[in-house]
Amino acid sequence: MGSFLLFATEFDGDAAVHMERLRSGLGEDADRVWGHCAGYPGIRRARAFGDWLLRHRIPTGFSVAPYRNNAVDEVRAALALRRQLLDFVLQGAELDPQALKAAWLGEFGDGRRVV
Repeated sequence: MGSFLLFATEFDGDAAVHMERLRSGLGEDADRVWGHCAGYPGIRRARAFGDWLLRHRIPTGFSVAPYRNNAVDEVRAALALRRQLLDFVLQGAELDPQALKAAWLGEFGDGRRVV
């Protein structure tokens, strides 16, 4: 089994706009990090950069927001989801990438659930 890089980002809005903000904000640091990944096009090819990141995206199935204005039931649901995620991490540690992706999608769905 090879090495893997996990990058997580949360955004509200257009994916292409977010990808461009990442590209321009990270600059050469993006190349130093992702330059070791197969097929990485580099930051100089703006469209290819965003397309590459989005092509390798795995929908998380949930988002966790601060509890500022949430009801008790919403906070409890978020904490239960956190526990579910931690359990998944522990159980999925030994899975190969394809099995891990399948297990993630089976456990958390297609990314449309928001907490």
